[in-house]
Amino acid sequence: MKAYADAQGLDVQEFYNQKSELRRKGLLDAAFEAESRFARLTVEPDALPERRCRMELPNGVTLDLLEPDSAPGLATAVASGVVVIMMRPANDLPDVYLCREPVDFRKGIAGLAALVEAELGLDPLSSRLFVFTNRRRTGVKILYWERNGFCLWQKRLEQERFHWLRRTDGVVGRISGQQLNWLLDGYDITRITPHKTLEYTCVS
Repeated sequence: MKAYADAQGLDVQEFYNQKSELRRKGLLDAAFEAESRFARLTVEPDALPERRCRMELPNGVTLDLLEPDSAPGLATAVASGVVVIMMRPANDLPDVYLCREPVDFRKGIAGLAALVEAELGLDPLSSRLFVFTNRRRTGVKILYWERNGFCLWQKRLEQERFHWLRRTDGVVGRISGQQLNWLLDGYDITRITPHKTLEYTCVS
């Protein structure tokens, strides 16, 4: 509504007042009232290499969207022929900062940004990802600056808990995007170690 009012040069409050008046008089189109506020987004399975998405708008218009491979926020997974779109960090992110101490999850963007700057001693405007959990480790919040504003991503577990880095190793832990995705999937990243690197001086 706000976007429409702004585009038409209307005062938002006046727009809502007029809408309420039309509804009171029974002049508001019932189809308009019942119109969905959400758009359906699907991915064509045979087009996954190109990451082609199809968006069905409430007014019946269908848009085909081609997502570039470099998009960091869109991940796709295929299981039993069903394609799921997930907002996940890119695996190749070099630096993700994880707060080892639990935080009050009532904190929003402003509170977490202030915590990053004052308590973690880091720059919240650096476009890096800052990851937090609550005391019960049933939730994760990720804060980051994206071009012209902050973004806040959240996941809440219905069962189980996240494995977190120990508090004895400093206030902040630095991990990779791949490790963050493992953590979000429930793995204990402190126990995931690769095979040893072998170095030889000759083959015989």
